[in-house]
Amino acid sequence: MTHVKGQWGYVYMAGIKGYVQMNQLVPVGTAVKSAIPEAVVTDTGGALLEMDVGGSIVGHVPYHTNLTVLGLTGNQAVVAWGGMEWMVKVTDLSFNAVSSSLVTITPPPSYPQPTETPFVFTGPVGYHDKADWPFAQTDKVAAVTNPNTSHRLNLRVEPTKNSKSLGKYYNGVLVTLEGDVFKNEKGEEWVKVSIGNLTGYMDASFLTFQGENEAFPASVMPVMQVKNYNSIGNLHLRQKQTMDSASLGLFDNGTRVILMGFTGEWAHVIVNGQMGFMMAKYLK
Repeated sequence: MTHVKGQWGYVYMAGIKGYVQMNQLVPVGTAVKSAIPEAVVTDTGGALLEMDVGGSIVGHVPYHTNLTVLGLTGNQAVVAWGGMEWMVKVTDLSFNAVSSSLVTITPPPSYPQPTETPFVFTGPVGYHDKADWPFAQTDKVAAVTNPNTSHRLNLRVEPTKNSKSLGKYYNGVLVTLEGDVFKNEKGEEWVKVSIGNLTGYMDASFLTFQGENEAFPASVMPVMQVKNYNSIGNLHLRQKQTMDSASLGLFDNGTRVILMGFTGEWAHVIVNGQMGFMMAKYLK
């Protein structure tokens, strides 16, 4: 409680702020009969943790973890776990019997607020089916051909190896040539290319060009599925790598997408015959 207004006290818990009646509160150090239930995580994928109602997901607790339930709001439970308070979906929990033992109200421990680490996608984990390039082959294309198929080829802003990357792309991705191969000041061969609406430079030594004697490499582009935890269960395909970019479509959970490459929190994908960007944390 931070302050009192008449017969009401202003309280804060797991991002929820508001007033409660003072006659429903007791001083610190008072013994009261507990009505706090416990719950166990029943979702085999674990329960997602949010800092507040409708907030961003900051972590998860594993399957079968026991949590102390402090309250309920809508379809979410306020729980105590790891010395902090969180919001968890009620549908991920199974509630146990309410304890009736006496507890003594003590001041809550002071913990530093966690710093949210930005999500950075580094590629899918585990086995995924591979997809061939789904579009008809046209003139002036080249294929990403990395000798080490576990590596990705950068699309650079400038034709140098220390230039900013616009994304890392898998073998089998076909890029449209926007010019001829040329040498930079270090003698490295580069070529300007485009992938969808992205244009940049790729190291020509990691590309196979149309018309060369060697065939295009086998594709290692993984097939992923939409898995969004929102109540509707779908995900936008965006024109650009921003949340306010135009949506090219809304795709339900389970939709299969072909992953061409990725950068930061965004995946550059092909879905329903369209190229665009999806938030990678909602793909599995």
